[in-house]
Amino acid sequence: MNKELITLKREPYIIKNKYSTIDFFFIFPALYKKEYMFYLLLLKQILLNSSFLYKNEKLYKRKWEDLMIISESLTNKILNNNLYLEFRLTVPNPKVIKNYDLERAFSFFINTIYKPNIVGNKFNKKVFERERTFLKEDILMSLKNVYSESYQKFLNLVDDKGILKDNIYNNLDLIKNANEYELYDVYNELIINNKPIIMVYGDVDKSIVSLIKKYVNIKNEKVKLNIDYYNFLFPREKCKYVIENSKYNQSILYVAYKVKKMNNNDLIYLNLIKNILGIGAESLIFKTLRVDSGLVYSCSTWCDSISGLLVIETYINNNSSDIVLDKIKNLIDMLKNKEILRKEIYRVLESLKYSVIRKKDNKNKKLDDFIKYKFKFGFTIEKLIEKYSNLDLDLTIDFINRLVLDTVYFYKGDFNEKNKNI
Repeated sequence: MNKELITLKREPYIIKNKYSTIDFFFIFPALYKKEYMFYLLLLKQILLNSSFLYKNEKLYKRKWEDLMIISESLTNKILNNNLYLEFRLTVPNPKVIKNYDLERAFSFFINTIYKPNIVGNKFNKKVFERERTFLKEDILMSLKNVYSESYQKFLNLVDDKGILKDNIYNNLDLIKNANEYELYDVYNELIINNKPIIMVYGDVDKSIVSLIKKYVNIKNEKVKLNIDYYNFLFPREKCKYVIENSKYNQSILYVAYKVKKMNNNDLIYLNLIKNILGIGAESLIFKTLRVDSGLVYSCSTWCDSISGLLVIETYINNNSSDIVLDKIKNLIDMLKNKEILRKEIYRVLESLKYSVIRKKDNKNKKLDDFIKYKFKFGFTIEKLIEKYSNLDLDLTIDFINRLVLDTVYFYKGDFNEKNKNI
């Protein structure tokens, strides 16, 4: 029901700008598998710190600096069943830095991707074990704070399909069972036996394509990708309300809504309600819970498009959880009034228009918008303004009526209990 087909080309995309740097992107699309979860983290650590030519981090970074590389990164984007592995290289433009050897830097980047620190049919064991240990410690340590711990507990409650909670924290066995042979197999699947979508962002001409083709075998062909980004969570028959005492001082209240009969066309409404509740200093949530009543000391609204989840997250005093929840429910009901809804849409539109002006100074805006458009990753600000301006109020209210309070999770700290007289 949610699947689509997008068509891209193998020939490099050239996105022009007038900045003093050049960015190369190699984006490898693939179908996501759960067994990739920890290996994706390992690949980032190993590929960007060593290679077949520069076998340790010291040698690798020394060459990196010698080539005047500004930055190099490997990120991954997981959208339900789709995975995108993105290598990025940022270097000076030879038009600005005279005699800069762009080809040497690009060759280094290609070796980073295609010639890693491999011995036979496995990654270097010493490097593998070191990075596995570092990552394990980081992962375990990252849970030892009130924000991460409460968030993970909330995901475990709200997600009854395993869309959001099926992360590394709930799959620590993948760390223990990982090995350098399987990492090599995953690397081959995702990179060696795959073909990247290539983009160049900078003040360049078509000669840049010749440089790329010197190192990468590219055919003039189209590639079709089946995208399946969404797997919506649907409301339970009865709201799940959980209170849990924590070892921390702060108290956090998560209030989650799901959408009846959620579909792809509802994403624009989900985004709108999120922005009405939580965008800007005049946002309804901040104004209602902080400015007008002082019930919270921090609050935010976010949505997850993949699962269709709308969440209001508040940091509160222990004795205000019930009234905060009531005010949140009242805000949702209030938006069913046409005049109030029209006024709030106008406020959000004005805020977005200012965002467009600010974003024009952002070096990466043109690139980000291009990638969003090509891969259908979401709405640009300009597209949001266009869609918000043409929304039917009756259809919007119909969406609000389909919002169902699904999960309330109160992670109760003990600061307020210890400090009642402060």
